[in-house]
Amino acid sequence: MTDFLKTDYDHLPEANNYDALPTGTYEVIIKDIVEKQATTGNSGIRFQLEVRRGLDQEEDLDNTNGKYAGRVFFTAVWNSEKNPEYRFTTLNAIAVAAGASNKRVYTNFDEFKE
Repeated sequence: MTDFLKTDYDHLPEANNYDALPTGTYEVIIKDIVEKQATTGNSGIRFQLEVRRGLDQEEDLDNTNGKYAGRVFFTAVWNSEKNPEYRFTTLNAIAVAAGASNKRVYTNFDEFKE
């Protein structure tokens, strides 16, 4: 019987590091949106995002999308009784960045998700 995997730190691909994505401007694709609930009881929305490929020649994105194209990362927007305005402003910014029309009304999560 052979082993399934033996880890070897000396043979990691150089191009694929798993450090935090550096601060910058990225064009991303929303891959998935899921409602979550924290152990605190607060509800939230988790976004799975992927840095868009094919933008390495764009002058403003050559050091972001050009280097990190295809990188997948997650972020969440949590509801908070202490600061409910945060959720609204953050989700509004995401909707606008995704191309929502001005004054668009989402009546439920599924509509927002689409």
